[in-house]
Amino acid sequence: MSFRIKLMKNKGRLYAAIVEETYNPLIKRSSGKTIRTYGDLNKRRLTEPDIDERIQADLAELRANADLAERLKAQTLKDQVATCAPNNKPDCAGIYNYGIALYRRLWERLGLDVWFKQYRRNHRLKFDFDLAAFFLAALRILAPCSKKRTHEYRGNFVFDFSSLTQADLYETLGLLSGSKDVLIRNVNKGIADIYERTMTVALYDCTTFYFESFDSDELRARGMSKENRTNEVQVVMGLLVDADGIPLDYELFRGNTSEIKTLLQVVRKHKVNSGLGKVTVVADRGLNCKLNLQHLAEEGFDYIVAQSISRLKKDVKERVLSEENWEHSERFHEDVFKMKRLDARADPERDAGIIVTWSLKRHHHDLDVLEELWTKGKELVAKGASAVETSMKHGSRQFLKSKKGKKGEYEVNTSLYEKRKKQAGFYVIATSNKDASPQEIFANLRRLWRVEECFRVLKSNLDARPVFVWTPEHIRGHFLVCYLALVLERLSCHLIRMKGIRDISPHKLVELMRQQNVTVLSGRARSTPISLRLGHDGSTPERKNADIASADAVMQIFGIAPVNMMEAYPDLKNKLACRLPFAAREATGGIIRRSRG
Repeated sequence: MSFRIKLMKNKGRLYAAIVEETYNPLIKRSSGKTIRTYGDLNKRRLTEPDIDERIQADLAELRANADLAERLKAQTLKDQVATCAPNNKPDCAGIYNYGIALYRRLWERLGLDVWFKQYRRNHRLKFDFDLAAFFLAALRILAPCSKKRTHEYRGNFVFDFSSLTQADLYETLGLLSGSKDVLIRNVNKGIADIYERTMTVALYDCTTFYFESFDSDELRARGMSKENRTNEVQVVMGLLVDADGIPLDYELFRGNTSEIKTLLQVVRKHKVNSGLGKVTVVADRGLNCKLNLQHLAEEGFDYIVAQSISRLKKDVKERVLSEENWEHSERFHEDVFKMKRLDARADPERDAGIIVTWSLKRHHHDLDVLEELWTKGKELVAKGASAVETSMKHGSRQFLKSKKGKKGEYEVNTSLYEKRKKQAGFYVIATSNKDASPQEIFANLRRLWRVEECFRVLKSNLDARPVFVWTPEHIRGHFLVCYLALVLERLSCHLIRMKGIRDISPHKLVELMRQQNVTVLSGRARSTPISLRLGHDGSTPERKNADIASADAVMQIFGIAPVNMMEAYPDLKNKLACRLPFAAREATGGIIRRSRG
C-alpha cells in the first residue's frame, strides 16, 4: 500500500489528487483509491501560490500518519455512497441487511435447519422448507408484517431468498400446523445442547390474541378478551416458560375457552413430549382452582399459586391478617417486607401450605386503588340507579349493594370496604412444595413476570396480533412461527447476558441487527463486488462508534467475525458462516422497514 500524487487532464484543465495504490489479489492487479482531491490545479495556483508545496506536505503526512489516512478513506467512501444515493435516500444505494445472520446462526445451533431439511426430503417438497420457515421467523423479529409484505422483503438481505414465492410461505404455515409437537421437542433438545437449562420450575400463564374479523370457526370465537376487544373473535394461548423466561411449550385454544381449563392440558402435554420429572408449576391466582391443583398433585407436580384471601376459611384468614408470628422482616430504603409460613392448609381437601407476605409499598398501593374505586362507587350512587346498572360489575360497582326492601336503589357496601382495607399490603401464596424456603417460594412466584414479558414481546415486538390469516391451519402455523421467533429472541438475549453483556436490551438488540447493512460497490475496475458496511441511516460509520462495537461483540458470541468497513463480497459470506445461499448483488435494492403491511 502506497500513496502518490495523481495529475489528470480533463477538457483542458489539470486536476490533482492524492491516491492510494493497493494490490488486490482478487483481481490480481493494483487499483487506485482517491484519498484527497484538490480540484483545478492551475486555478488554485493563481490564488494559492504554495499549493504544490501543500500537496507535497499532505502526501508526506499521509505516509507518516496511518490514522489520518483511515479517516480520509472513510470520508471518501461516505461521499461515494452519497453519490450512489440521489437526494441522500439510502433506498437507492443498494442496501442489504446481514444482521439476520445472528438469528440464522442460532437457528442452526438449535439444529432446526437439519430438521427442516430432513422433513423436506421425507415429504419430497419442491420448495426449500428450511429457507421459508427461517425467513418467516426471522422477519417476524426484524420486520413483522403481513405475509404478503414479508414476501416483498425477500430481496433486502445478503442471503438469497428470491426462490421463495408467496404460495411457498402460505404452504409453510400449513405444514407447520401439523408439526408443532415434534418441532417444539426438537427446539427444547437444541436449547439443552447449548446450555444447562434449569428445569425445576415451569411458569404458566395465558392470554388472548384478536383477529380483525367477526367470523367464528373451530379456533376463532368471541370470549373474555385480555385486551378489551369485546366484538372481534380471538384465540387463547397458554404459554409455559422456564425460570429464565425461555419458552418450553404452548397450546392454542378456542377463543371462548376459560383460562382455568387451559393449565392442565398444556402441562400434561409438555410432560409427555419432554419426559419431565418433578417440576414445580407456578401460576397466577386466576388459574387457582381446586380441580387444577388436585390434578397437578396427581400428575406428580408441585405447585405455587397466588391465593385469594377472601376464599380462605375464617380462622385461617384471621391468622393471615394477624400482625404476629412474622418469621422474616427486612427493610429496603422506604419499603418494609415481612414473611411468614402458616401450618394451616389453603384448602381442607388439599395438602397445600400457606406463605403470607406483607409489604409497606404494596400496602400504600392497595389503599390508593381502593380509595379510587370507593370514590367512584359513591359517585355512581349519587348519579342514580341507571348509572349503577350500566357500570362494570368488577370495577367500583363491587362496592355497591341494593338497599333492602327498595328495588332499584343502591348504597355503598361499607363492610366490604373495611375488609379490603384490612387486607391492603397482604399477599398469600398456596404451595405444595414443603422443601423450599418461604423466600424461595416467593421468589419463584415473582418470576411470573417472565411469562408476561413473553406475551408483551409477542404482541408488541413481534406483532403477533391482530391476526390476518383465517384458516385454522394457517392460524396454527402463524402462531408456531411467532413461537419460533420468540424462542430466537429470548434465547439470543439470554446467551448474551450469560457472556456478561447486560447493557443491551431486547429492543436494542433487534435495532442493532436491523442496522447491520452493507451496500455493494461495483464498477469497471472490479471483477469482484466489494461490500461497504453502512450505519443505520445509510451513512458510513466511524470504526469507534459505540453501536458498531456493540454489534460486533454480540455477533461474535454467535460465531460471526466482525465485518470490516470494506469487505470483498466472498469474504463477507465466509465471515457470516451461515448455511444459506448467498445472493449475487448489484447496486440496487432497498432497506428493510418495519411495517404492519
